[in-house]
Amino acid sequence: MIIKNYSLLLKYTLLIAINTLFIANATGQQKYLAVYYFKYSGIRFPDNGRYVTLIPSLEGADFFRVLLPPSSDDKRFNVQEYYSNGKIKLICKILPEDTIFMKDAYIRPDGNCATYYISGKRETLINYVHEKPNGDEYSFYPSGKVYQYIFSTYNDVKSVDCYDINGNQICSGGNGQWIEYDRAFKNIVAQGRIVNGKREGEWHEQAQWPDTINYVFVYKKDIINERFGVDKKGVKYPFTLFFVNADTKGGPTTFIQSVKNHLKLPPADKDKKALVDSLHISFIVEKDGTISHCDVLGIAPSEIREALISAMKECRTWTSTKLYGVPFRTQIVLPMAYEHGYKEYKSEDSAPVFYGGIISHPSGIGYADGLDYWEKFLPDN
Repeated sequence: MIIKNYSLLLKYTLLIAINTLFIANATGQQKYLAVYYFKYSGIRFPDNGRYVTLIPSLEGADFFRVLLPPSSDDKRFNVQEYYSNGKIKLICKILPEDTIFMKDAYIRPDGNCATYYISGKRETLINYVHEKPNGDEYSFYPSGKVYQYIFSTYNDVKSVDCYDINGNQICSGGNGQWIEYDRAFKNIVAQGRIVNGKREGEWHEQAQWPDTINYVFVYKKDIINERFGVDKKGVKYPFTLFFVNADTKGGPTTFIQSVKNHLKLPPADKDKKALVDSLHISFIVEKDGTISHCDVLGIAPSEIREALISAMKECRTWTSTKLYGVPFRTQIVLPMAYEHGYKEYKSEDSAPVFYGGIISHPSGIGYADGLDYWEKFLPDN
């Protein structure tokens, strides 16, 4: 495929030239205004992107961001990002009022923005108007070959051209098949038909984490009319939310209190509330919502452990974790003590954070009481 917009191609070439000039004059005339260091942390759901954390120095950073002054004929500031190996990651411009967001994971490009793989080969070339794609969008395979071409305006997005990983064009002029690969380009995560630039009919998609889950979106001119997940036995599960964590009526804090209400300690252990509060309880929420494999984590006499396990078994059932509608078995670990009252969650994103199959629920998400707890996906029996 040849890039259709020749003025865009020229601007892309100029971006490379400007970057080369900056590197050549890094210790000379070119002066940076600020440098920010970032590290990847956790997996964002459901798009499998990565959270980014600002750190104080280059040590341990996955990439760093440099803010440069505007060019003489442009009020916009120049931004460049580099991988820790020194290779360019991003080149773009931002409006003056958006320099306050430089510490954020996501910046707000204005104009042509080029991104690169860690190998140094181009990854995307997109034109923005104040952070919104507007015009030509090109993406490339790590090999450098064209992957997709999309044309965007404020009110419309058209999928135009798509090539498979072998270089075969499978969609041309907005009609044909469309493929979405995972970040490593090893698995097809979405595939379906494009008609006049829009998604049409059944699109088969796949989540690779924590287990391979297939799901289907049924489109009519890019609008989803139906969605369902499919488990390994081929059973279909309609869904609305991509992810629903295991829960019980009243939430986990109510469950903890219910355990305490059912707790029957021997007379000699009645005064050991502080010991009970120092423990964690663990159990598995089965696909049907029943709990099993009750256990106590922490150091405690056998009588207290047995009393806690008995109390857990007397409590109400849960609803299971669901991923694209498909129920999963999950292990829950709850503290027996938690902070009462409202606790503000001071984070930009309130979604659960995924770490290799473990879901960390930060304090205050969806509950009146502050509570940190863990939920771990388990393989099918």
